[in-house]
Amino acid sequence: MREIKFRAWDEFLQDMEYDVTYYKEAEGGVRPWVFMQYIGLKDVNKKEIYEGDMVELLPYGIKGIITYEYGMFAVRERGFTHYLNEYNILILGNVYENPELIKKDK
Repeated sequence: MREIKFRAWDEFLQDMEYDVTYYKEAEGGVRPWVFMQYIGLKDVNKKEIYEGDMVELLPYGIKGIITYEYGMFAVRERGFTHYLNEYNILILGNVYENPELIKKDK
C-alpha cells in the first residue's frame, strides 16, 4: 500500500512546507499554497519524489518534471510521456525552488 502525503509551496513566504497535514492560515487571510503529492517512490539517493520535481531518468539522461497523467505519475519531456516503472530516478530540484532548471521547448 502506498503512503499518501503532500508537500506545499507557500507563495507568500516563497518556501516549501513538508508538514502539511493540517491547514495553516496566515495573518490577514489564507495563503496561496500549491499542493504536490508524494508519488510513492524514492530517488537513487533515497529522497522522496513529489509532483513538480525536476528529475533525470537514469541511465538515459531524460530530464523532465513529475506530473500526474491518466491515473499515473510520469515525466513529461519535449512532448513525450515517460512512465516511471522502469527507471532509476535522480531528483535535480523542483519547479518552485529551482525554476532555472526548466527549459522551454522552442
